[in-house]
Amino acid sequence: MLSVLTDSPVAPLVLLVLTCCVGDLALHLTAAAGPCWPRAVLDTATHGLVALFTWTAVTWSTVSWRLAALAGFCGAVIDLDHALMAGSLNIEALVSLPSRPPLHATSPWLLLLIPLAVGGRVWRTGAALLLAAGLSHHLRDAGRRGLLLPPLGSTPPLPTPIYLTLEVVLCLGLRHALGSATVPAAGRTVLDAARLLSV
Repeated sequence: MLSVLTDSPVAPLVLLVLTCCVGDLALHLTAAAGPCWPRAVLDTATHGLVALFTWTAVTWSTVSWRLAALAGFCGAVIDLDHALMAGSLNIEALVSLPSRPPLHATSPWLLLLIPLAVGGRVWRTGAALLLAAGLSHHLRDAGRRGLLLPPLGSTPPLPTPIYLTLEVVLCLGLRHALGSATVPAAGRTVLDAARLLSV
């Protein structure tokens, strides 16, 4: 029983699904408050935690907590495109954009499948981390707004069980694509490259 928890990503997958459910419930319960900063911060923080747990599940047996934190940061920072598109930090402007901001379009993120498929370790790990952060964010948003797939359009909002299942499938797919044996070396290589660049 203990090996199931230590060898397979069951624990982070459960935390991922619970985080999605609690975050969505909190947004639902505070909907009467209307657009406000606490709701926006809650939503963005939930996206960050979802991305962190997604990366943790992808690399479970050899997780680098630095890379997990980076994935969480990337998953949260995607929401900054609301402010860039609105040209303001006014909460009313942020939530009443005429269209979805550019980082919320799923199609361009799928280009990261190319380095994931044919790149070396550093490229594969970087692409997988960005896909974990970006697509986990998009899937969670899809429960309320659907997936934005330019130039094809948008899907209708996804039912909660569907989007939660897709979150788990994303983790397992990226885990398979990376191959659990290559992640530790790839994680160290990314960190070593970052250290070299900062010198």
